[in-house]
Amino acid sequence: MKRNRIIKIVIAIVAAVIALWFSFYTEPLSEKLKREQAGLFDADACVKEQWNNLVQLKTDAIDIEDFYKQLSENRKQLAETHGRVLGVGSNNFFVVKGEGKVSFKDDEALIVEAAGQKWEIPMKYLFGNLARDASACFNIDDFKTMTDFNAVSAALNKQVMENVLKPAGRKAAVGKTAVFCAAIEVENDYFSDKNENQPFSSVPQLIPYTLDIK
Repeated sequence: MKRNRIIKIVIAIVAAVIALWFSFYTEPLSEKLKREQAGLFDADACVKEQWNNLVQLKTDAIDIEDFYKQLSENRKQLAETHGRVLGVGSNNFFVVKGEGKVSFKDDEALIVEAAGQKWEIPMKYLFGNLARDASACFNIDDFKTMTDFNAVSAALNKQVMENVLKPAGRKAAVGKTAVFCAAIEVENDYFSDKNENQPFSSVPQLIPYTLDIK
């Protein structure tokens, strides 16, 4: 009996010490925020919620023929009317639509000829924020952290790859027609007065929100 009583007392003391330690333990704020935010933001769900808006961007997108013509003849007006910038010094983002002939295809890219220009569509690797930033569907002020905002880019790139590029890639072949609505980025310096005679990129890249092969 005496031994059992001693064991109970020891257990009670240990439990009291543990309780006392937790009552004085202060979790670092950074760890607390990480713990609270972990799992709360679902980037995939955010992208899926906006997907219908993304595929409807073609409604207001500028035709690629007009886009390329204005790049040569009236680039400042083009930037003011159709461009999107994220802040001072930001590059210009556009959403274009059109169609062109596939002139080259391999595992990593399609080359589409439209408006007398070659355009590259990546088919294997998709990185960066172009699809997110050109769309205007995701406002940085709506996100609690830059981590969440950047997670949207990764989720959107994944969605584009799985739902747009892979299906199109299975049908694409040289000579076929590619019908697209896509994001494109033009460097800010291109619209400067001092660079008014600067030529456009030789093979600019398009990131499509929609891509049909016919």
